[in-house]
Amino acid sequence: MSKNVAFMKALNWLAEKVIVETLSNSPAFQRFALRTASRVEAAKKEALKGVEGLKDGEAAKKMMDNQQSGVERASAWLDWAKADLEKMGGGAGKGPSAPTKTKKPN
Repeated sequence: MSKNVAFMKALNWLAEKVIVETLSNSPAFQRFALRTASRVEAAKKEALKGVEGLKDGEAAKKMMDNQQSGVERASAWLDWAKADLEKMGGGAGKGPSAPTKTKKPN
């Protein structure tokens, strides 16, 4: 069994050496490696900008603004629904008298 382990280690070393030498001499692989490295650096810079924004409170302010606009949209939709119900039949406890078409807010 030790012969198999030694043979597998030697085969693994040989394959690794051939693969590494082949890739290191390949212009296509070198271009790929450079593009990947530059993209990783760009992603790091963007992530750092995001962290800086969190420190400054800009991201929190944007999140609050988005939440506020969502609340405003929900409120506008509720107002539209109430008005539509009133047009249809007059409110709670009464069935709609006739369907009407009204424009739903965005």
